[in-house]
Amino acid sequence: MTNQGGNKRRTPRYGYQQWCEFVVIDADGQLREHRQSPASDLSTMGMCLMTAEPVEPGWTLVVKLPCNTDPERDYYLAALRAKWCELGRDKEWYRVGGEFITPPDFIAKLDWPEITKLRRAA
Repeated sequence: MTNQGGNKRRTPRYGYQQWCEFVVIDADGQLREHRQSPASDLSTMGMCLMTAEPVEPGWTLVVKLPCNTDPERDYYLAALRAKWCELGRDKEWYRVGGEFITPPDFIAKLDWPEITKLRRAA
């Protein structure tokens, strides 16, 4: 299998699998949550992450995705964004990786996994 530029983990049963990373950063820039999930489970993991503890004002959600994309993942991302907006975090939404760079309100520029280097860019 050719590497198309995503995070891949070898699993005994399924071979190589695309992985996503989810990060929640609080208003002080401290890492509150960092989880990884198979790309196929993007929606479930995202919802679990956002409901695990109350989302406070000023918190930021960062989703790092594999570079190669598909329509189904776009659908899950839209659902994830809708939930985040429902929680009142509309302006604190980032998408990182591959074609998902456009069109977010902000772009997170970070050296993964050094989350503390997160900067906002218009």
